[in-house]
Amino acid sequence: TNLPAQRLRLKIENAKTPRELWMLRNDIYQVISQQHDQGTAADRINGLVRVFEGWLDPKQINHIK
Repeated sequence: TNLPAQRLRLKIENAKTPRELWMLRNDIYQVISQQHDQGTAADRINGLVRVFEGWLDPKQINHIK
């Protein structure tokens, strides 16, 4: 695994709240984009939206276009 992915994994493991996890979505997008492409990254991040519904303020939850 590459270094950015390892760092991201550590951040995810250390996140203590749903909000902290949600705030990592840009980092997640970057790592996925580097290993695949932006479309794949957007699809994967958008697939996470439903997991966070009910845990975060709806204003904070948005899809990547």
